[in-house]
Formats: sequence, structure tokens, C-alpha cells
Amino acid sequence: MTISEALRHQMYERFVAAFGTEVGDALMEHLPPTGWADVATRADVDALRVATKQDIHVLGTELRGEMAELRAEVRTGMGELSGRLDKVEGRFEKLEGQIGGRFEKLEGNFDRLEGSLDKRIGEMHRSMANQTRAVIVATFGMMATSIGGVISVAALAH
Repeated sequence: MTISEALRHQMYERFVAAFGTEVGDALMEHLPPTGWADVATRADVDALRVATKQDIHVLGTELRGEMAELRAEVRTGMGELSGRLDKVEGRFEKLEGQIGGRFEKLEGNFDRLEGSLDKRIGEMHRSMANQTRAVIVATFGMMATSIGGVISVAALAH
């Protein structure tokens, strides 16, 4: 039988009238608020504890299995990633070697170009020096001729 709130209140009032407020309050505190069918017994609590422990054990076992699978997947993924990184590293090393070879070739070309330019600049200096000497000699020759002409004209004029 389920006791309604109205029936509970009516019972409380009769106990208070018969035994006083203190006894009525004490009795109501010892009665369940919804009825005895909803109150758990020690056996109910023990059974629930056993079932909960079993559930926790099953869940723990499942979780450990899933974690082991996840660890295996992560290890596999890490191995694959490591292999890919090794390939990329190999490609970079190959590319680095190719670039290094091209730089060495380029440096050799610059060295040859520098040598060629140095040779041509040296030839230009020698050529300019020869031309300068020729101009100076020609200038002295013209000056000497001019002086000789001036002396001849002066000698004839006297």
C-alpha cells in the first residue's frame, strides 16, 4: 500500500494529538517518505555493490584491452611515420648533395671567370702602357721637330 502525502499528514496530526509534537515528529522521522517498498535493504545494497564491482571489473578489462589496441596502433603508426621520415631525410640528403655539387661547379666557373678577367685586365694594362709610351715618344719627337723648326727659322731670320 502506497501512502499519499495527505495520509501521512493526517497520521502525523493524530499522533501529535494523541502523544504530543515530540513523539509525532520522532515517529515521522523514522517512516520512509514514499513507503517501505522503495526502501533498500542491506541485501539490496550488498547485491548492488557486487553488481557494481562486476561492472567496474568488466569495464576495466574492456578499457585495458582497448588501451592495448590503441598502444599497438600508435606503435604501428609511429613505425610508419618513422619510415616516412627516413625516406624524406634520404631525399633531403640527396638534394643536399646535388645542390652542393652544383655550388662546387658554380664556384669553379667563377674561379675560371675570375682568372680570365684577371688575364684580360693584365693584357689591357700592358697594352695601355705600350700605347702611353708610344704617345710620349711621338710627342717628344714632335716637340723635338718643332723646336728644330723654330731654331731653323730663327737662324734663317738672323
